Amino acid sequence: MDARASPSRAEWAKVFLTAHDTDKADEWEEALPVTAIANGDYIALDGTTARDPDDPPVLYLSHDAENVQLADSFTAFLRTWERLCYLGPEIWLLDRFRDDDGLLDPDSRAVDQLRQLLGLPNVERER
Repeated sequence: MDARASPSRAEWAKVFLTAHDTDKADEWEEALPVTAIANGDYIALDGTTARDPDDPPVLYLSHDAENVQLADSFTAFLRTWERLCYLGPEIWLLDRFRDDDGLLDPDSRAVDQLRQLLGLPNVERER
């Protein structure tokens, strides 16, 4: 799918508002996209939260499923995504690396297995 032909974040927000899904419409409207995914989804900074505006949570905005929070902060997302060798970022590829709360888990066994498969060291991680 050509990413240029897919609806924008603002257009999706209008679709969800029309469908009376105001929570999802608000998330899409207030989010700051980091990257567009060719399927119409986005990785975005959460603009609806009152948490640290200098390091906001990261969301996976899904046009056809539930939005999910991937990390408590942009910094945590980047550190974890680096450990994942920038896999994805489609949600079906990231799902294996999410914990019970839906957040990407840099210390999961799945991450260690991926790094081993790719021949990369499993270095001691920062906490």
